[in-house]
Amino acid sequence: MANEDKASRYHRLRRGASLAGTVLSGLLLLVLLVSGGSAALRDIASSLSRGSFTLTVVVYVVLLGLLSEAVGLPLAFYTGVTLERRYDLSTQKARAWWLDHLKAGLIALMFGAGAAVFVWHLLRWRPADWWLIAACAFSVLMIVLAQLAPVVLLPIFYDFKPLDRPALRDRLVALAERAGAKVLGVFEWRLSDRTRKSNAALTGLGRTRRILLSDTLLADHSDDEIEVILAHELAHHVHRDMWTGIAVETALMTLLLSPSTTAIGSSVPLAT
Repeated sequence: MANEDKASRYHRLRRGASLAGTVLSGLLLLVLLVSGGSAALRDIASSLSRGSFTLTVVVYVVLLGLLSEAVGLPLAFYTGVTLERRYDLSTQKARAWWLDHLKAGLIALMFGAGAAVFVWHLLRWRPADWWLIAACAFSVLMIVLAQLAPVVLLPIFYDFKPLDRPALRDRLVALAERAGAKVLGVFEWRLSDRTRKSNAALTGLGRTRRILLSDTLLADHSDDEIEVILAHELAHHVHRDMWTGIAVETALMTLLLSPSTTAIGSSVPLAT
């Protein structure tokens, strides 16, 4: 790849690291399943929870999450810190990256533990159709999270403020309305303390939908360029890409939760 330019190599390395992380996670779960490691984690969780059924499920998920984190951390650090610094894109201190990573991990554990408790109770209460109920519930949850993300999840990691450029704001709001995506407003998204990359996004659903423009984008691009970049994001809305993604995720969840799939791991129950 002697003729590969810097940007292409950067994106290739990111894609490679992402694929490697996915494969590594899958291998970890497979090894735990076939080696009896999952049963060992279950026994540890049961002993730590002192017989509490719900707490056993939660502790099991936490232990599994910590193990998965330990295995995947080197790749995560490579992608989030090493690679970004190698290509002079990062402006974030390592301590800030660790804090963001910790917050993301805690949120993932919270949702994972809640989902596991929900599914395990469904298995006991509705053994025949638990998987359909779970798939429907998780699909609804994805829609709710998509709506709440701009006002609940994203502010945990980023700072936002209303865009203080009236001409650009009015121009972008008008563009969004022509695309059929009425927005709550336009907000400046602080990214300069993390990266030199520019970004724009159309986030939320209904009354939470808003336009986000990174401060790096606002500093380095003209209004015309910003409008073109946002038009690309609006195209995803016009083509209903988010709803397509939710439909695909729902189909995959239904398949993975179906009796024919879950029967593969039925020999390793979490608790009795």
